[in-house]
Amino acid sequence: MNKFVFIILLIALFSSVTSANEYDEILNDIDIKKQNEDIEYGVFKKGVDHVITVFGFSDDFEVCIEIIEMLNRKQAKTYTCIPLTK
Repeated sequence: MNKFVFIILLIALFSSVTSANEYDEILNDIDIKKQNEDIEYGVFKKGVDHVITVFGFSDDFEVCIEIIEMLNRKQAKTYTCIPLTK
């Protein structure tokens, strides 16, 4: 459902575009937002050992934080979240 709404919004945006420059600007804005959403995170033990890769969630960072909070209950400040992609 969410993708359907997004597609409808894209169609509405593209139908109102009057020049090639505006079209390129819209595509650039979409790419920038998509890149920001596609950041994957790794759970690292002691900042060195890559234990888990977190990806595919609507908010990968929030999921990563939940994971390290759970892991750090037994070993405080052992696990951290580090971005893997930019």
